[in-house]
Amino acid sequence: MRLGISAEFVRPGVVGGTEQALHNLVDGIDAVAAPDDRITVFGRDNSRSSYTNVGFRDPPRTHNVRFVQESLTLRSVGADFDVCYYPNYFTPPVPTRCRLVTTIPDLQFRHLPENFSRQKRLWQRWAHGSTLRRADVVAVYSEFVRSDILSHHGDRHADKLRVLRIPVSWDRFESAHRSSPDRPYVLSVASHYRHKNLGTLVRAFRAVHAEYPDLELVLVGQLGRNLIGVRHADDIAAVIDDAGLAGVVRSTGYISEHELGELYRNAELFVYPSIFEGFGLPPVEALGFGLPVVTTGMTSIPEATLGLAHYVDDPFDTDELASAMIAELHSPSPPTEEQVRRVREHYDPRAVAGEFLEIARRLV
Repeated sequence: MRLGISAEFVRPGVVGGTEQALHNLVDGIDAVAAPDDRITVFGRDNSRSSYTNVGFRDPPRTHNVRFVQESLTLRSVGADFDVCYYPNYFTPPVPTRCRLVTTIPDLQFRHLPENFSRQKRLWQRWAHGSTLRRADVVAVYSEFVRSDILSHHGDRHADKLRVLRIPVSWDRFESAHRSSPDRPYVLSVASHYRHKNLGTLVRAFRAVHAEYPDLELVLVGQLGRNLIGVRHADDIAAVIDDAGLAGVVRSTGYISEHELGELYRNAELFVYPSIFEGFGLPPVEALGFGLPVVTTGMTSIPEATLGLAHYVDDPFDTDELASAMIAELHSPSPPTEEQVRRVREHYDPRAVAGEFLEIARRLV
Protein backbone atom coordinates (compact mmCIF):
# COMPACT_ATOMS: atom_id res chain seq x y z
CA MET A 1 0.00 0.00 0.00
CA ARG A 2 1.19 3.49 -0.87
CA LEU A 3 0.11 5.85 1.92
CA GLY A 4 0.62 9.61 1.91
CA ILE A 5 0.19 11.55 5.15
CA SER A 6 -0.23 15.31 5.07
CA ALA A 7 1.70 17.29 7.67
CA GLU A 8 1.25 20.66 6.04
CA PHE A 9 -0.85 21.92 8.96
CA VAL A 10 1.98 21.40 11.46
CA ARG A 11 3.32 24.46 13.29
CA PRO A 12 5.63 23.04 15.99
CA GLY A 13 4.38 23.88 19.46
CA VAL A 14 1.40 25.84 18.16
CA VAL A 15 -1.28 23.48 16.83
CA GLY A 16 -1.35 21.34 19.98
CA GLY A 17 -2.92 17.91 20.40
CA THR A 18 -3.58 17.35 16.70
CA GLU A 19 0.12 17.80 15.97
CA GLN A 20 1.11 15.42 18.75
CA ALA A 21 -1.47 12.89 17.60
CA LEU A 22 0.16 12.91 14.16
CA HIS A 23 3.65 12.46 15.60
CA ASN A 24 2.54 9.51 17.71
CA LEU A 25 0.61 7.92 14.84
CA VAL A 26 3.60 8.14 12.51
CA ASP A 27 5.77 6.60 15.25
CA GLY A 28 3.33 3.70 15.45
CA ILE A 29 3.06 3.30 11.68
CA ASP A 30 6.83 3.12 11.36
CA ALA A 31 6.84 0.29 13.92
CA VAL A 32 4.07 -1.86 12.39
CA ALA A 33 4.04 -1.11 8.64
CA ALA A 34 4.38 -4.14 6.35
CA PRO A 35 7.65 -4.53 4.41
CA ASP A 36 5.93 -3.71 1.12
CA ASP A 37 4.11 -0.62 2.44
CA ARG A 38 5.41 2.71 1.19
CA ILE A 39 4.62 5.44 3.72
CA THR A 40 5.41 9.07 2.95
CA VAL A 41 4.82 12.14 5.11
CA PHE A 42 4.53 15.25 2.97
CA GLY A 43 4.76 18.75 4.30
CA ARG A 44 6.39 20.29 7.33
CA ASP A 45 6.62 17.33 9.69
CA ASN A 46 10.21 16.28 9.01
CA SER A 47 11.32 16.57 12.64
CA ARG A 48 11.71 12.81 13.09
CA SER A 49 13.64 11.66 10.07
CA SER A 50 15.23 8.53 11.59
CA TYR A 51 12.33 6.24 10.67
CA THR A 52 12.80 2.85 9.06
CA ASN A 53 9.54 2.53 7.12
CA VAL A 54 8.46 6.17 6.77
CA GLY A 55 9.92 8.67 4.34
CA PHE A 56 9.52 12.44 4.03
CA ARG A 57 8.80 14.63 1.07
CA ASP A 58 8.57 18.40 0.88
CA PRO A 59 6.41 19.30 -2.14
CA PRO A 60 7.01 22.65 -3.86
CA ARG A 61 5.59 25.37 -1.64
CA THR A 62 3.67 27.83 -3.77
CA HIS A 63 1.16 29.29 -1.32
CA ASN A 64 1.27 30.44 2.32
CA VAL A 65 -2.34 29.50 3.09
CA ARG A 66 -2.35 25.93 4.35
CA PHE A 67 -5.65 24.94 2.73
CA VAL A 68 -4.60 26.19 -0.68
CA GLN A 69 -1.20 24.55 -0.36
CA GLU A 70 -2.73 21.21 0.65
CA SER A 71 -4.99 21.34 -2.41
CA LEU A 72 -2.05 22.09 -4.70
CA THR A 73 -0.03 19.29 -3.11
CA LEU A 74 -2.79 16.71 -3.54
CA ARG A 75 -3.13 17.71 -7.18
CA SER A 76 0.60 17.22 -7.74
CA VAL A 77 1.31 14.08 -5.64
CA GLY A 78 -2.07 12.37 -5.23
CA ALA A 79 -1.44 9.95 -8.08
CA ASP A 80 1.61 8.62 -6.21
CA PHE A 81 -0.52 7.16 -3.40
CA ASP A 82 -3.32 4.67 -2.91
CA VAL A 83 -4.55 6.45 0.23
CA CYS A 84 -3.99 10.02 1.39
CA TYR A 85 -4.54 10.94 5.05
CA TYR A 86 -5.43 14.44 6.29
CA PRO A 87 -5.22 14.67 10.11
CA ASN A 88 -6.77 18.10 10.64
CA TYR A 89 -10.39 18.23 9.32
CA PHE A 90 -9.74 19.63 5.81
CA THR A 91 -10.09 17.44 2.71
CA PRO A 92 -8.73 19.20 -0.40
CA PRO A 93 -11.54 19.68 -2.94
CA VAL A 94 -9.57 18.58 -5.99
CA PRO A 95 -10.05 15.50 -8.22
CA THR A 96 -7.77 12.62 -7.27
CA ARG A 97 -7.49 8.86 -7.67
CA CYS A 98 -6.15 8.65 -4.12
CA ARG A 99 -8.65 7.35 -1.57
CA LEU A 100 -9.12 9.91 1.19
CA VAL A 101 -9.09 9.57 4.97
CA THR A 102 -9.57 12.70 7.09
CA THR A 103 -9.78 13.24 10.84
CA ILE A 104 -12.28 15.72 12.26
CA PRO A 105 -10.96 16.36 15.81
CA ASP A 106 -14.11 18.01 17.17
CA LEU A 107 -17.00 20.39 16.48
CA GLN A 108 -16.01 22.95 19.09
CA PHE A 109 -16.98 25.87 16.86
CA ARG A 110 -20.64 24.79 17.09
CA HIS A 111 -20.65 24.54 20.89
CA LEU A 112 -18.42 27.48 21.79
CA PRO A 113 -18.92 29.91 18.90
CA GLU A 114 -17.56 32.78 21.01
CA ASN A 115 -14.10 31.20 20.67
CA PHE A 116 -14.11 31.72 16.90
CA SER A 117 -14.49 34.60 14.51
CA ARG A 118 -17.56 34.55 12.25
CA GLN A 119 -15.27 33.90 9.29
CA LYS A 120 -13.66 30.92 11.04
CA ARG A 121 -17.06 29.46 11.97
CA LEU A 122 -18.30 29.71 8.38
CA TRP A 123 -15.06 28.19 7.12
CA GLN A 124 -15.20 25.22 9.48
CA ARG A 125 -18.86 24.62 8.73
CA TRP A 126 -18.02 24.36 5.04
CA ALA A 127 -14.82 22.36 5.56
CA HIS A 128 -16.47 19.78 7.82
CA GLY A 129 -19.39 19.35 5.46
CA SER A 130 -17.05 19.00 2.50
CA THR A 131 -14.98 16.40 4.33
CA LEU A 132 -18.05 14.36 5.21
CA ARG A 133 -19.04 14.37 1.54
CA ARG A 134 -15.62 13.81 -0.06
CA ALA A 135 -13.60 11.64 2.30
CA ASP A 136 -13.91 7.87 2.00
CA VAL A 137 -13.38 7.53 5.75
CA VAL A 138 -13.79 10.21 8.42
CA ALA A 139 -11.84 9.36 11.57
CA VAL A 140 -12.77 10.84 14.96
CA TYR A 141 -10.99 10.63 18.29
CA SER A 142 -13.94 9.55 20.44
CA GLU A 143 -17.50 8.26 20.49
CA PHE A 144 -18.43 11.72 21.76
CA VAL A 145 -17.25 13.33 18.51
CA ARG A 146 -18.91 10.64 16.41
CA SER A 147 -22.25 11.24 18.14
CA ASP A 148 -21.77 14.99 17.86
CA ILE A 149 -21.24 14.79 14.10
CA LEU A 150 -24.29 12.59 13.66
CA SER A 151 -26.43 14.98 15.71
CA HIS A 152 -25.42 17.95 13.56
CA HIS A 153 -25.14 16.30 10.14
CA GLY A 154 -27.57 13.40 10.35
CA ASP A 155 -26.85 9.71 9.93
CA ARG A 156 -26.30 9.78 6.16
CA HIS A 157 -22.53 9.81 6.82
CA ALA A 158 -22.60 7.24 9.63
CA ASP A 159 -20.96 4.49 7.54
CA LYS A 160 -17.92 6.71 6.94
CA LEU A 161 -17.23 7.51 10.60
CA ARG A 162 -14.58 5.51 12.45
CA VAL A 163 -13.46 6.09 16.03
CA LEU A 164 -9.66 6.07 16.02
CA ARG A 165 -8.36 7.20 19.40
CA ILE A 166 -5.28 9.37 19.73
CA PRO A 167 -2.13 7.27 20.15
CA VAL A 168 -0.04 8.24 23.16
CA SER A 169 3.72 7.79 23.30
CA TRP A 170 5.16 7.89 26.80
CA ASP A 171 8.56 7.05 25.31
CA ARG A 172 8.86 10.59 23.95
CA PHE A 173 9.05 11.88 27.53
CA GLU A 174 12.09 9.77 28.39
CA SER A 175 15.34 11.52 29.25
CA ALA A 176 18.66 10.53 30.75
CA HIS A 177 18.28 13.50 33.08
CA ARG A 178 16.45 13.03 36.37
CA SER A 179 15.79 15.78 38.86
CA SER A 180 13.97 16.42 42.12
CA PRO A 181 11.69 19.46 42.43
CA ASP A 182 12.56 22.29 44.79
CA ARG A 183 9.01 22.22 46.17
CA PRO A 184 5.93 20.00 45.70
CA TYR A 185 3.54 21.04 42.94
CA VAL A 186 0.26 20.44 41.19
CA LEU A 187 0.61 20.19 37.41
CA SER A 188 -1.69 21.26 34.58
CA VAL A 189 -0.86 20.95 30.88
CA ALA A 190 -2.93 23.00 28.44
CA SER A 191 -2.39 25.70 25.86
CA HIS A 192 -3.94 28.98 26.95
CA TYR A 193 -7.18 28.68 25.01
CA ARG A 194 -10.43 29.87 26.56
CA HIS A 195 -11.98 26.44 26.75
CA LYS A 196 -9.06 25.11 28.82
CA ASN A 197 -10.53 27.14 31.70
CA LEU A 198 -7.20 27.90 33.36
CA GLY A 199 -8.54 31.02 35.07
CA THR A 200 -10.90 28.88 37.14
CA LEU A 201 -8.00 26.63 38.11
CA VAL A 202 -5.86 29.56 39.25
CA ARG A 203 -8.68 31.05 41.32
CA ALA A 204 -9.48 27.64 42.85
CA PHE A 205 -5.86 27.19 43.80
CA ARG A 206 -6.13 29.99 46.37
CA ALA A 207 -8.01 27.62 48.68
CA VAL A 208 -5.55 24.80 47.96
CA HIS A 209 -2.60 27.06 48.76
CA ALA A 210 -4.23 28.08 52.04
CA GLU A 211 -4.43 24.38 52.97
CA TYR A 212 -1.00 23.47 51.56
CA PRO A 213 1.17 26.62 51.69
CA ASP A 214 4.31 24.85 50.39
CA LEU A 215 2.51 23.68 47.25
CA GLU A 216 3.05 25.30 43.85
CA LEU A 217 0.81 25.21 40.77
CA VAL A 218 2.71 24.69 37.50
CA LEU A 219 0.94 25.58 34.25
CA VAL A 220 2.57 24.12 31.15
CA GLY A 221 1.38 25.10 27.69
CA GLN A 222 1.73 27.51 24.83
CA LEU A 223 0.91 31.09 25.78
CA GLY A 224 -2.14 32.70 24.23
CA ARG A 225 -0.27 35.19 22.07
CA ASN A 226 1.45 32.34 20.21
CA LEU A 227 -1.69 30.33 19.43
CA ILE A 228 -3.66 30.13 16.20
CA GLY A 229 -7.09 28.94 15.17
CA VAL A 230 -9.09 29.59 18.37
CA ARG A 231 -9.34 32.71 20.48
CA HIS A 232 -7.00 32.48 23.41
CA ALA A 233 -7.80 33.22 27.03
CA ASP A 234 -7.01 36.36 28.95
CA ASP A 235 -3.40 36.92 29.97
CA ILE A 236 -2.78 34.25 32.59
CA ALA A 237 -0.19 36.43 34.35
CA ALA A 238 -2.89 39.00 35.07
CA VAL A 239 -5.19 36.29 36.44
CA ILE A 240 -2.40 35.05 38.71
CA ASP A 241 -1.74 38.58 40.00
CA ASP A 242 -5.45 39.26 40.56
CA ALA A 243 -5.69 36.02 42.57
CA GLY A 244 -2.76 37.13 44.75
CA LEU A 245 -0.75 34.06 43.73
CA ALA A 246 2.38 35.61 42.24
CA GLY A 247 5.26 33.32 43.19
CA VAL A 248 2.84 30.47 43.87
CA VAL A 249 1.63 29.78 40.32
CA ARG A 250 4.30 29.27 37.67
CA SER A 251 3.45 29.45 33.95
CA THR A 252 6.19 27.88 31.84
CA GLY A 253 4.89 28.41 28.33
CA TYR A 254 5.81 25.77 25.75
CA ILE A 255 8.56 23.39 26.92
CA SER A 256 10.34 20.36 25.50
CA GLU A 257 8.97 16.83 25.80
CA HIS A 258 11.85 15.83 28.09
CA GLU A 259 11.14 18.76 30.43
CA LEU A 260 7.45 17.88 30.44
CA GLY A 261 8.28 14.27 31.24
CA GLU A 262 10.20 15.38 34.32
CA LEU A 263 7.22 17.45 35.46
CA TYR A 264 4.84 14.51 34.99
CA ARG A 265 7.13 12.17 36.92
CA ASN A 266 7.47 14.46 39.95
CA ALA A 267 3.99 16.01 40.28
CA GLU A 268 1.77 15.41 43.31
CA LEU A 269 -1.44 15.79 41.30
CA PHE A 270 -2.58 16.56 37.76
CA VAL A 271 -5.51 18.92 37.11
CA TYR A 272 -7.28 19.54 33.81
CA PRO A 273 -10.30 21.88 34.07
CA SER A 274 -11.20 21.95 30.35
CA ILE A 275 -14.83 22.48 29.37
CA PHE A 276 -14.61 21.01 25.85
CA GLU A 277 -12.48 18.29 24.27
CA GLY A 278 -12.74 16.01 21.29
CA PHE A 279 -10.34 13.75 23.20
CA GLY A 280 -8.21 15.31 25.98
CA LEU A 281 -4.60 14.17 25.66
CA PRO A 282 -2.84 15.53 28.80
CA PRO A 283 -4.97 13.75 31.44
CA VAL A 284 -4.43 10.49 29.57
CA GLU A 285 -0.67 11.12 29.61
CA ALA A 286 -0.87 11.86 33.34
CA LEU A 287 -2.74 8.62 34.05
CA GLY A 288 -0.07 6.74 32.13
CA PHE A 289 2.47 8.18 34.54
CA GLY A 290 0.40 6.93 37.48
CA LEU A 291 -0.72 10.36 38.65
CA PRO A 292 -4.00 11.06 40.39
CA VAL A 293 -6.05 13.23 38.04
CA VAL A 294 -8.73 15.82 38.75
CA THR A 295 -10.63 16.89 35.66
CA THR A 296 -14.15 17.65 34.46
CA GLY A 297 -16.93 15.34 33.37
CA MET A 298 -17.32 17.35 30.16
CA THR A 299 -17.62 16.08 26.57
CA SER A 300 -15.09 13.32 25.75
CA ILE A 301 -12.94 13.55 28.88
CA PRO A 302 -14.47 10.68 30.93
CA GLU A 303 -14.35 8.48 27.82
CA ALA A 304 -10.71 9.30 27.03
CA THR A 305 -9.60 8.84 30.64
CA LEU A 306 -11.37 5.48 30.87
CA GLY A 307 -13.28 6.60 33.96
CA LEU A 308 -10.10 6.62 36.05
CA ALA A 309 -10.03 10.28 37.14
CA HIS A 310 -11.78 12.39 39.79
CA TYR A 311 -14.43 14.33 37.84
CA VAL A 312 -16.02 17.61 38.90
CA ASP A 313 -19.56 18.39 37.76
CA ASP A 314 -19.34 22.17 37.32
CA PRO A 315 -16.06 23.20 35.66
CA PHE A 316 -16.58 26.86 36.65
CA ASP A 317 -17.21 26.19 40.35
CA THR A 318 -13.96 27.17 42.05
CA ASP A 319 -15.10 25.69 45.38
CA GLU A 320 -15.86 22.31 43.84
CA LEU A 321 -12.56 22.24 41.96
CA ALA A 322 -10.61 23.31 45.05
CA SER A 323 -12.35 20.67 47.17
CA ALA A 324 -11.53 17.98 44.62
CA MET A 325 -7.86 18.98 44.58
CA ILE A 326 -7.65 19.10 48.38
CA ALA A 327 -9.35 15.69 48.64
CA GLU A 328 -6.85 14.12 46.23
CA LEU A 329 -3.90 15.74 47.98
CA HIS A 330 -5.15 14.56 51.37
CA SER A 331 -6.00 11.01 50.24
CA PRO A 332 -4.57 10.43 46.75
CA SER A 333 -6.32 7.93 44.49
CA PRO A 334 -3.88 7.35 41.64
CA PRO A 335 -4.53 4.61 39.10
CA THR A 336 -3.34 1.18 40.15
CA GLU A 337 -0.43 -0.50 38.37
CA GLU A 338 -2.94 -2.60 36.45
CA GLN A 339 -4.88 0.52 35.43
CA VAL A 340 -1.69 2.27 34.31
CA ARG A 341 -0.85 -0.78 32.20
CA ARG A 342 -4.36 -0.76 30.72
CA VAL A 343 -4.11 2.94 29.82
CA ARG A 344 -0.73 2.48 28.16
CA GLU A 345 -1.83 -0.57 26.20
CA HIS A 346 -5.10 1.06 25.10
CA TYR A 347 -3.28 4.07 23.64
CA ASP A 348 -0.12 2.30 22.44
CA PRO A 349 0.86 3.95 19.11
CA ARG A 350 1.52 0.56 17.55
CA ALA A 351 -1.98 -0.67 18.38
CA VAL A 352 -3.66 2.50 17.09
CA ALA A 353 -1.45 2.53 13.98
CA GLY A 354 -2.39 -1.07 13.26
CA GLU A 355 -6.08 -0.12 13.33
CA PHE A 356 -5.40 2.88 11.10
CA LEU A 357 -3.49 0.81 8.53
CA GLU A 358 -6.29 -1.77 8.49
CA ILE A 359 -8.80 1.02 7.71
CA ALA A 360 -6.54 2.29 4.92
CA ARG A 361 -5.93 -1.16 3.41
CA ARG A 362 -9.65 -1.81 3.14
CA LEU A 363 -9.89 1.19 0.81
CA VAL A 364 -7.29 -0.14 -1.64
